[in-house]
Amino acid sequence: MLHWNVQQHFALIAIILGLMGLVGSRLLVDDVKDDEKNPGSDANKGSTPDATHLSIFLLSVLCFCAFLSEGAIADWSSLYMRDVVKSDEGIAALGFSAFSMAMAFGRLTGDAVIVRFKDAGTLLAGGVLSAIGVLLVVAYPQQYLSIGGFFIAGLGFSVQVPITFRLAGYSTAKSS
Repeated sequence: MLHWNVQQHFALIAIILGLMGLVGSRLLVDDVKDDEKNPGSDANKGSTPDATHLSIFLLSVLCFCAFLSEGAIADWSSLYMRDVVKSDEGIAALGFSAFSMAMAFGRLTGDAVIVRFKDAGTLLAGGVLSAIGVLLVVAYPQQYLSIGGFFIAGLGFSVQVPITFRLAGYSTAKSS
């Protein structure tokens, strides 16, 4: 094997993903509608290019944080339950199971929540729920409180990525 350290591994992956992004971006289809090609059209009123790019950047940061948190819980929740909470293996697996069930439930019912509370309200509620869930897990390392915390965090995280993807898709940002 190559026996690379972590930095070398990440550098190689960054180069590969960068090249894939460059190639992939050249293959995108330009499907801009006729009214969007005209700078004076109603489709482009109320949004400056800088504001649009800033909103895409902020959505990207939010999405990155949600993916990072989801991945951390997926990778480490069982170990946390076993090593910190001192649960046996059978109970330790329930942390991730509760998180996954809540994510599935939230994704399946999220549209109804978005209709009622709109995007901003749903993102805010999701952020608050995920923070409460993670704080519950960390502040009270007890079996059933931690499992409940993972469930609450899963509910909160479940709506964040779908909303950010949809909002980014509705953006009028254009590449230069």
